Amino acid sequence: MIKTIKELKLAIDEKMKECNAVVIVPHIGTDCDALASSLAVALIAKKYGRDFVIVMDDEKVESVVSSIMAELPPEIKFVNSKLLEEYLKDKKALYIVVDTNKRELIPIKDIDARDNVIVIDHHDVGESSILTEDKFISLGVSSASEIMFKLLEDMRIKYDSNLQGTELNFNIANYLLAGIFLDTSKFEKNTFSGTMKVVGNLMVKGADLTYVNNLFMEDFESDQLVLNLVRNPYVKLFNIAIALNTEDPKFIYDKEALAKAADFLNKYKSIDAAFAIGLIDKNTTYVSGRSKGDVNIGEIMSQLGGGGNASSGAAKIEECEDVYQIKLKLDDVIRPGYKFHDMESKKIN
Repeated sequence: MIKTIKELKLAIDEKMKECNAVVIVPHIGTDCDALASSLAVALIAKKYGRDFVIVMDDEKVESVVSSIMAELPPEIKFVNSKLLEEYLKDKKALYIVVDTNKRELIPIKDIDARDNVIVIDHHDVGESSILTEDKFISLGVSSASEIMFKLLEDMRIKYDSNLQGTELNFNIANYLLAGIFLDTSKFEKNTFSGTMKVVGNLMVKGADLTYVNNLFMEDFESDQLVLNLVRNPYVKLFNIAIALNTEDPKFIYDKEALAKAADFLNKYKSIDAAFAIGLIDKNTTYVSGRSKGDVNIGEIMSQLGGGGNASSGAAKIEECEDVYQIKLKLDDVIRPGYKFHDMESKKIN
């Protein structure tokens, strides 16, 4: 296990010498934090003069991710995992996985069989963690974007509002700030003193908070989707809310809407944790969870085949089109995730 940013820098330096291409691997359902981290790795690959590609199989991405991707220069190449071997022909690759450490959450299914794999993440490890000793897991940060900022600084990769990305024409400062913005729910959770120092440094380098706010600007249609989910939540013992669309349980959502619904419920004082359940395609149910800290979301999601950290997480259940069935499974695993020793100091309304 890699323990410090300095050790991570040394591991990357050593592995870069053994390869001529970098395969950047964000998690399935790429969000803003995963994309920003991937773009930071692209800058590192460029510094070493290595070809690089970002592996992404998502048929549909969140609106924020779509907006960022539309701004990127043609040098940023995305490839489906099915076409990866064709890209890698005659290349020796270094694989850098960002914003996850679980093998089932990445598009490359045989990652454990591949050489030269580095994992950079802020979620806890588990039984399904990728089998590499070169894992940097930092639980005391807001996001993978915060880690990548520190890594770019330690590697002395220069960028600002004029240089944007070194030799790559995109504003990495904006994207890293957006990644932090997402994973802290606009600085309402997982926000540490170090996080705010990183935010300040990113703004010095040209990150624009107005630009980032506009990226996350809600529209009427997405608000309605969220309201349909949270209109009649089931409120469990210990103030845990579960949202699903009882009027149209077959409605297909994107992951972003489910995450917003969980965030929406979790903002209320009477709610300690919230989950939103919905279909993301005809045969796949998705659960997004948020917590103020007393309920361990990552522990609960791991029992549904997903993952996360103490305050947020998700699970994707394939070959399942019954949201009520998943609600019953969630009911079964919620109770062990609660810190009972905190209950005496709490009042339940």
